[in-house]
Amino acid sequence: MGLYTLRRLLISVPLLLVISAVVFTLLQFTPGDPLDAYIPPDQVLSAEQR
Repeated sequence: MGLYTLRRLLISVPLLLVISAVVFTLLQFTPGDPLDAYIPPDQVLSAEQR
């Protein structure tokens, strides 16, 4: 049972790294800023607030 758990943990580390890289890459290719989804379009922000 311990060997099974160790093997699963060792497999999960690279898997999490690959998933993180894919998500990061997809977010880099999306247009716009993720913060724009939280700000209403009619609200005007100053440079300090951005």
